[in-house]
Amino acid sequence: MNRFLNGLVKSVTKTWDCAGPVLDVGAYLVDGQESLCDLRPYFPGKAFVGLDFRSGPGIDIQGNAQCLPLATGSIPTVVSLSCLEHVARFWEAAEEFERVLRPDGIALISAPFYFHIHNYPSDYWRFTPEAFELLFGGATTRILGWQGSAKRPLNTWVVLFGKDRPPLTREELLSFSQALNQNTPEPIGWFREMVYGILAKVLGRRVFSPWLDRDGWGFRAFGVAGESSFVGVSSKSPQLIQCNQPD
Repeated sequence: MNRFLNGLVKSVTKTWDCAGPVLDVGAYLVDGQESLCDLRPYFPGKAFVGLDFRSGPGIDIQGNAQCLPLATGSIPTVVSLSCLEHVARFWEAAEEFERVLRPDGIALISAPFYFHIHNYPSDYWRFTPEAFELLFGGATTRILGWQGSAKRPLNTWVVLFGKDRPPLTREELLSFSQALNQNTPEPIGWFREMVYGILAKVLGRRVFSPWLDRDGWGFRAFGVAGESSFVGVSSKSPQLIQCNQPD
C-alpha cells in the first residue's frame, strides 16, 4: 500500500457514487501503515466491512478471498488493494469479486508489479496491465490503469462497473483524471530525484524509471459512451488522448 493507491480510492469516490455496504478484501491494517490502509474515511456514513484471512485491526469478518462468505450480487462497492499477490489461487478471488458485486456496483482492485517480496503471510504473484485485462476483461465497462511508467509500473489497477451501470462518459473520465492528478502524487523527494536523474543520464533511464516516474499514471477505459472501447489519458495534462481507436 502506498500514497498513490490511497489517493486512487479517494479519486474513485470523488468521481462516482460508491454505495454501501463497502467490502474491503485484504483489509488488515499492517503495523505502521494504518493511515494509508484505513479506507473508511473515504466512505463516510456508509457501512464498511473489512475482510481478511486473519483477525486483527481493521477486520470485521475473517474469510478467504477465494471463497467469499457473501451472497451473489450483494455488495455495491468492492475494494481490494495489494491483496491478490498474496492469494494462492488469485483467479478464484477475481471471480469472487465479480460474483459478489451488485449489478449496479463498482469495484476497485489493485496489485503491485515492481515491488519487493513481502510476506503477509506469503507473496506469490505480480500483475501486468495485460494480466488484469485477462482477469477482468469480461466486464463491459472497466478502467485498466497503472502507476508510473506503462512498461515499468509500480502498481496496476482496475475499476469494474456492474452491468446495470450506464456507460462511462468523457466528462467522467476527465473528472477522474483531474482527481488522480490532485490525489495521487507520490514524489520521491528532491535529493533522490536529483541523484536518480543524474544517474539516469549516465546509465540510462530504464533502470531508474520506477522511481522517477512513480508520480505519473495512465489508464485505458472500455465502455465509453459515444467512443470506441479504448481511451487513454495523459498524466501530465488531464485530457483524453488516443480516442476512437479500434478494440
